[in-house]
Amino acid sequence: MGFLPLIEAFLALGLTMIVLTTGVSSLAGTWQRLRRARARGLQSLLRCTFLLAVKNIEKPVSAGSEDPWQTFCAQRDAPDALIGFVAEMCLQPTALADCAALTGDARRAAYRRLLPDLAPAEAPSNGDSGRDASVPSRMAHLADRLLHAFRRWRARAFTLDTLSDEEFRTRFTHSTLGAALCAADEAHFPARLDALNGQFIAYGHAASEAFAKDARLHSLCCAAGLVILANIDAFNLLENYLAQPVLRAAIISRYEHAASGSSLPAGGATATTAVPAVASQFDAVLRNAADAARKAKDLPLANAIEQKALEMRTSIDTLQTARNEALQTVADATAGLPVGWDRYPFCAAGASDTRCRGLTPPSPATDADARLRTRIEAFVGRVGEVADVDAGNFLRWLAGLILTMVMLGLGTPFWVQAVNGLLRARDLVRGGNKAGDGPDGPPPAAAPPANR
Repeated sequence: MGFLPLIEAFLALGLTMIVLTTGVSSLAGTWQRLRRARARGLQSLLRCTFLLAVKNIEKPVSAGSEDPWQTFCAQRDAPDALIGFVAEMCLQPTALADCAALTGDARRAAYRRLLPDLAPAEAPSNGDSGRDASVPSRMAHLADRLLHAFRRWRARAFTLDTLSDEEFRTRFTHSTLGAALCAADEAHFPARLDALNGQFIAYGHAASEAFAKDARLHSLCCAAGLVILANIDAFNLLENYLAQPVLRAAIISRYEHAASGSSLPAGGATATTAVPAVASQFDAVLRNAADAARKAKDLPLANAIEQKALEMRTSIDTLQTARNEALQTVADATAGLPVGWDRYPFCAAGASDTRCRGLTPPSPATDADARLRTRIEAFVGRVGEVADVDAGNFLRWLAGLILTMVMLGLGTPFWVQAVNGLLRARDLVRGGNKAGDGPDGPPPAAAPPANR
């Protein structure tokens, strides 16, 4: 075998890794959006800006004892100054306008409700979390913690995900602390604003690095999940690409069509976004409760029920959309590849995997095995049986899964560079073959006899 089939096999493997790493990035991005991680990161960045920059603004030399500077210091050192600053800097305009219509304790309570991540005092207490606590008490405590976590997640929908430098300057200038600082030192306010903006940018770069590290960790977790769910064995992929020229040619051809801009037939159907039946039942219950409240002439209660129903519906739709995106990403990333749990080690009946030869197919599932727990137990038992019967191939398969996780962890940019290098190597080998000096080219012509 010449070098060209080997290079094309590795090229097909590299293209597969590009597709899979893109799918991993999509899954990780979907998970980050579902967690609303950017909104939480912006709140943490503004908290650091307040504690490290705003709290350390120096007093002007010309300030007197009864100067507006004292007003600024009093507002800056107030107990709720931090949450007020973050709220004015990152809340959505609609939520900020609703809070601006309130005064005093009502406004502070609204800020705490909209920014529960900065109001730890409202977190549920540990209560009866000891060993002697009763089961109902522990369950109630767990329910309180889950409800608090849900409220924190839902509240992030009212905040911005990003804040540009210009937005930071505008919002701070019109904020409570910004107006007080301008009144206290109007002559030097532009310079102070530039300094605060510079510190915000510097802290933002550090926060971006922390976000990138967190994203890489989640990408590794998504890569492990994709490898396990789709049963992707790097060793087996390479073997199939070496043994099946048609398969590797199809992979390379798909990439060349995509690079040239021509269209290919669609690979699969788009995932639907149907709402689960439990959500419809939930809507019906809340509608009935709202109708009962209207019949009792309790309009505030009916409006409150409808508002909660709308919030819950939005949350359910967000979760359902994220689920559909994740399923479609996995389907697109693994379409047409020799992967899946019908292959080794499960070895379903009719599996084309050569490693399944000599292994007895698992017994078909019956109606009694319809429960998820029973199916999982049967699957684990089947994998354990194969491990006992075929230990060599099983260890090789396990090593292939781990290798795939490592390869996916290298990221898309690495595989793009690797594929570009393999494409150049293929062109060199093909050019050598055409010129007759490659490993698979015709033998060179005999030299003419020398004149004597």
